Amino acid sequence: MVLQYIIVGLILLAALLYVAYLIRETICHANDKCYGCAGCAIHDRLKRKRCKAEKDAQTKGAKGGLSKSS
Repeated sequence: MVLQYIIVGLILLAALLYVAYLIRETICHANDKCYGCAGCAIHDRLKRKRCKAEKDAQTKGAKGGLSKSS
């Protein structure tokens, strides 16, 4: 009988930890409009645009003479 209470307690603890994890993830990603989405054309377009902007910024930094001088 005691073993059953231990097992039930462990299952309840695991369920509570999982719920806490989901709540934490939801709060952390509250500002991300695409969180939880498997992907769509709009999301893919935003990712491409963001990657292109980052690549352009890196290219400008390399060509802009941002080398370290002693």
